[in-house]
Amino acid sequence: MKVTYVDTGVFMWAVTGDDERARAALDILDDPDRQLVASFFVRLEILPKPIYQKMSDQVAEYRQVFAAVPQWVEPDERLLSEAYTEACVSGLGAVDACHVAAALRAKAEELVTTERPNKAIHRCKSLPVVSIHP
Repeated sequence: MKVTYVDTGVFMWAVTGDDERARAALDILDDPDRQLVASFFVRLEILPKPIYQKMSDQVAEYRQVFAAVPQWVEPDERLLSEAYTEACVSGLGAVDACHVAAALRAKAEELVTTERPNKAIHRCKSLPVVSIHP
């Protein structure tokens, strides 16, 4: 079973994407040959806005999708230090560096994202980054 860290965009596509994007995201999230991992940073990027805007149906959909993820990496000082190092080495933005550090903490074999291949996260050399962007 492949340990796969799932980036924020995959969850967003699963819930709010058009048919093609939702299908691509669900193919990852529903794959029985993957052990899914995500982190606090995914929840931080996704949930506050729909909670604030009282979009309870969307919040419920996200929580349902999140429930299928058995492992959630929580931040601590060491993880943030590792993210900082990753950001400096790979030239990543803050949250992408946090995702990479969380994936490494979980011993993920890959990080799946919706980011196009020309985006900074693909400069990461610490683990394979796979894009599901069409």
